[in-house]
Amino acid sequence: LEDVHFFQRKKAMQELALAVIKGLQDRGGRVILTSSFAPRELRDMDPQLVSHFCSGILTSIGRPDREMRGRILTHKARSFQVMLPDAVRDLLASRLHGDVRQLESCLNSLIFKARLLNCGLNVDLAMEVVGQYAGIEQGLDMESIIRLVCESYGLSETQLRSRSRRQECVQGRNTVFYLARKHTELSLEDIGSAFNRRHSTVLRSITAVERELARETRLGRQIARAVSLIERSAGCGVPPQA
Repeated sequence: LEDVHFFQRKKAMQELALAVIKGLQDRGGRVILTSSFAPRELRDMDPQLVSHFCSGILTSIGRPDREMRGRILTHKARSFQVMLPDAVRDLLASRLHGDVRQLESCLNSLIFKARLLNCGLNVDLAMEVVGQYAGIEQGLDMESIIRLVCESYGLSETQLRSRSRRQECVQGRNTVFYLARKHTELSLEDIGSAFNRRHSTVLRSITAVERELARETRLGRQIARAVSLIERSAGCGVPPQA
């Protein structure tokens, strides 16, 4: 069950989720839950439900290291029923530093090009393909996120940090919080401190952005365009366009 943080402040959904989890566990089933936040960061959540969240193994899933990237590429190649030479796998694993989607996209491009040229996967071809993905992995820190969000929304940093409730200011701040959570190792407290906001405010803002993005509302599409533009500007593992 993904994105369980959406259960916050939704009592009926929490009761239903608790009943389902208990039912599955009573039958010996295993439950895997994901969230953008640790259980201790959730607010307005049934204590029993949070207790269930904490009763199993808790782990933070970040970007894979080089060894893990190699294993992912090997697994993906098998699923695509192609032979991935060790040298090609090692090259991709060392040059690509994004998430699993970037690895899969690059491998797909490599396989497609090899089939188009009627040749096997080799280092020379891999070097050509990986060059379109690697080398632009600049990443985002809080300073660059604030700068790029200001540019995207036409705001000054003073406006962004202000207490203004103008839609563009609120939307800009929420986008900063969302991107900081996604692309940095900063805690919710650290993100909030940068804007003199509380931990709970940051949490609500990020959840609101994720909700709009998931529902693909008009506001969600606006935020998605801004996020995409910012991530492309920073080269955050965004695949090249055809």
